[in-house]
Amino acid sequence: MNTHIMHVTRSQIQNFLKGISLSMYIEEFDLTGAEIHPIEGFFSPLSGKDLKKVNIEMNSIGEIGNTGLDGLEGVCQLQLGSNNLAVLDPNIFNGMIALRSLSLDSNRIVTLNEEATPWDISLVYLNLASNEFRSLNSSIFYGLKTLRKLDLSENYKLQFIENDTFVYCYSLTELDVSDTKILNFHFPYLPFLTTLILQSSYCPENLIRPGNLGNKAPSLETLNLQDNILTLENLWDSSTNKSTFFGLQNLSQLDLSSNILNTLPLGFFQNLYSLQNLRLDSCSLFVLEIGLFADLKKLALLGLQNNHLTIIPSGLFDELYELQYLFLLGNELTYLDVNVFKYLSRLVYLDASENGLLGLNRSTFEPLSSLIEADLFHNPFVCNCDLKWLPSWLKGTSVEIVESRDTTCLDSKATLEPFRGKQLITFDPTGDCDANIVLYSSLTVVAMVVILTLGLIYYQRWWIRYRLFLLKLCFVGYEEIHDDADREEYQYDLAVMLHEADDEWVDQHLRPALVERLPDFNRIVCGDEELMLGMYYLDAVHYATEQSFKTICVISRDALRDQWFLMKFRTVLDHVNDVGTEKMIIVFVEDIAEEELPFLIRLFLSDHRPYLVWPDDERGQYYFWEELVKDLTINLRCNHLVPPK
Repeated sequence: MNTHIMHVTRSQIQNFLKGISLSMYIEEFDLTGAEIHPIEGFFSPLSGKDLKKVNIEMNSIGEIGNTGLDGLEGVCQLQLGSNNLAVLDPNIFNGMIALRSLSLDSNRIVTLNEEATPWDISLVYLNLASNEFRSLNSSIFYGLKTLRKLDLSENYKLQFIENDTFVYCYSLTELDVSDTKILNFHFPYLPFLTTLILQSSYCPENLIRPGNLGNKAPSLETLNLQDNILTLENLWDSSTNKSTFFGLQNLSQLDLSSNILNTLPLGFFQNLYSLQNLRLDSCSLFVLEIGLFADLKKLALLGLQNNHLTIIPSGLFDELYELQYLFLLGNELTYLDVNVFKYLSRLVYLDASENGLLGLNRSTFEPLSSLIEADLFHNPFVCNCDLKWLPSWLKGTSVEIVESRDTTCLDSKATLEPFRGKQLITFDPTGDCDANIVLYSSLTVVAMVVILTLGLIYYQRWWIRYRLFLLKLCFVGYEEIHDDADREEYQYDLAVMLHEADDEWVDQHLRPALVERLPDFNRIVCGDEELMLGMYYLDAVHYATEQSFKTICVISRDALRDQWFLMKFRTVLDHVNDVGTEKMIIVFVEDIAEEELPFLIRLFLSDHRPYLVWPDDERGQYYFWEELVKDLTINLRCNHLVPPK
């Protein structure tokens, strides 16, 4: 029976307590805010009475003498919170042999057990939250061998905890020191500690360092390190590749939210096989490596919200077979890979809200056979025919779109007009996205005709090119400005610049063709071996080019990978640009795609300069030699108005 007494006189309460002492049914009573201070002798009528719970919170009690709690010897749970207690001595609880739970929260306690008096009670739970401790001396818990749960949270002034403070609390299973400012924190070997809450506690480095917790609290199951300005350096030892959590094989709850981690190395969660809940919210994470969660076989909840993730790599979640809750909200995701949820068949809740998702792929969501709720709010979904699978998929599953009224299609031209700015769940483009069979059939026929035409043109390309060349000369024509310099004025008829890998092509094809078709061209400097001796290499290249009537640059993939050859090409090109004469021609000995060519060569070709490509077929080679002979026998002045061939 609960009895809440307020706004009554002190004598009325005393008479009430006498009545309780005569009752065999009342097990607990609540005197919250009854203003019963002082309390010396107040509870004497209850002597010998077994009560489960007594609540005397918010009574402005500033002091309790050694006899102040006489009469409460049989109480199991005593709540003294929200009073004005500043100093306490354990003697006031002597004789309370049944007391197991004591709440002293929200007082003004600065000193507790300053005289090192042994606690003579068998407490299991002690709540000292929201007091004004600045330090905890080593004797504060002296004698509390049975204490299992200790709450020191919200002691905002608490900075120092002496080394032996918890030495008497070896049975401790839960410790909460959140919202403190601890600068130095050591605790002894606590073999039974399962819960450690250090949220907003500044997490001193002597406690949170690789290997320490595994040695001091090997049974730890819940660890809360939220909001502690921790960095990767605090949690990871790169010399041993071990994290702060190494050795905590029983750990099932881990909260690292609101720390500055940026990135997590592989092995960070090594051997955490029992971990079920992992929070990494607001950790400034930019990228997550595949394999980071490989050991988390039992993970059921993963929080990655409010980070800076732009992509979730396919394979990141592949080992998380038991995952049920996944939070990705508040990142910078623009798409979800088709295989990102491939093995998450147990996932029941997905939150991908407040991202930049433009669309959804059906293959991404099909593996989520257990999905019940999906939060997709505040994404700029483009509702077009690419999303036409969504209505039928939603109808065929039990998935509920959370905040569906505010989950809308993007109001822009990219979205089909009837659905711009409308709710995503109303999107149904049936009729707008039906296939036009006639159109598709016509396009197929046109595509086949185009392919056949292009194939025929390619097969006859040399004949077509030659006829077009003659046709252009016949009907269009242009005035060619020849160079006045005679070939005999030069020391060499021809200079051939090539890479050593192209010696074979030059010896088998180019030299015989020149001998056959241009027998007068007998002054040839070919390759690096025939350059002028006694000069620096590039000077010799420049000299050979300058003293030659014509220069051929033989281009192959091997040549393009050689920096010396490209420097040689630049030297020749600089000379050609200086004299303003087309006295260089490029010969490609193999077909090289434009994107493989260096910028300098593409610039040369874009200026309509002469070049030839060595063909594989005999007809093409005939045209090749005819064109080459023509280009070698004359030097034209550079004319940027001449159209390309």
